[in-house]
Amino acid sequence: MPVAPPVPRSHVADSTAVDVPDVLRIARNAAVFAVGYAASSRFADAALATSELPPAVFVPGALVLTALLLTPPARWWTVLAATLLGHWFATLGEGASLAAVLGSFTINTACTLLAATLVRRY
Repeated sequence: MPVAPPVPRSHVADSTAVDVPDVLRIARNAAVFAVGYAASSRFADAALATSELPPAVFVPGALVLTALLLTPPARWWTVLAATLLGHWFATLGEGASLAAVLGSFTINTACTLLAATLVRRY
């Protein structure tokens, strides 16, 4: 059986053209990650938190750290965008203000970014 020649990733001669299948794959992965982040955040709040203390283990932070370590640094923005979307999904219905949501996202993401950078560097 003859082997078909490899198909180029982009049929456009311009190297700056957007590769549509690649963009769709990134969007799909980001959507799945956002839903997983929101689900793990809700699980952590329901199963691990008490009325007096927040959960000792922040499961969504571990997911973000793992995703950052498995993703090239040039694509970290996609993980962070999906994290913001998942963080927003997780706080829907809790009555949190936009400032509180963005503040907690910033703190959690800064810690995770620092950890991922240090692990990659050392």
